[in-house]
Amino acid sequence: MTMTEVLDGFGRFLDERVAGTVGPTVPTAATDLPAVTLTLAAIERALTSIGSRPSPSRTGALSVARSIDLTDASVDFPDGESVQLLSDDRRTLHLPFGPAVAAGGEDVATLANADLSVEIDGAAVTVVAETPAAGQVRGEPARGQLTFGSPLPATGTLTLRYFIGEWEVETARFQGDLVVIAADTDAAGAHALSRSVITELDAATPTSLTGLFGIHPLAAGAVIPIPGLATAHQRELTYRFDFEVERIALGSGGGVIRSIEVDSVVDHANELSDPEEFEVPA
Repeated sequence: MTMTEVLDGFGRFLDERVAGTVGPTVPTAATDLPAVTLTLAAIERALTSIGSRPSPSRTGALSVARSIDLTDASVDFPDGESVQLLSDDRRTLHLPFGPAVAAGGEDVATLANADLSVEIDGAAVTVVAETPAAGQVRGEPARGQLTFGSPLPATGTLTLRYFIGEWEVETARFQGDLVVIAADTDAAGAHALSRSVITELDAATPTSLTGLFGIHPLAAGAVIPIPGLATAHQRELTYRFDFEVERIALGSGGGVIRSIEVDSVVDHANELSDPEEFEVPA
């Protein structure tokens, strides 16, 4: 995760709410205006909890897509372990990333067309709830399994789109100074645009701007001409922010568990006496 994701977060927020182009590019011609340029004057990264993933797993319905090479339908783990997803008769496939849910996040017995999309080399396979016939597939979400009515071909690409109900996220916390430059073709336009930016950022909340923990104004400069751009003017605004970047982490958990060694020790010193010899005081 990088600081550019912080800029992307603020950029998407302002792009939906103010006029003109929003991004990291400085306008060089009148045709580029109005424009809002975002830069980071200072930034630091601080981990606010123990571990590399300080946030709990998320639940709901996350859409995932996966293409599988039918020549070798396997998944590789970071430790080098490779596990086959397809059964020997090529009719049963285990879904990557585990159990699935309906599109709305509900637990269901079988998946419907709204919950599952399956294609073989671009040709759709019909999703059914009953025992599948040739050209059909049945999805059992709790088991994370697909059953096909006929064996999958030895070659080609199988494309899956479905929903998982729980997933991990990786997070990184950033604090720093955000510089926003509002520019327009004249002074009045730059002033109005800057006031629009101020209004929106002052009203920003974690609900309206995902990842935001806090934002506070530090400075608002004067409306000044932009050298070389005729009557164009700009205004610089500075904010101190606290922002958390979140990234979906569909990991494999490090590999397949083969065995676990358990050492047990019997503490004879703390054993109870034989029941026949144990006397209860009167």
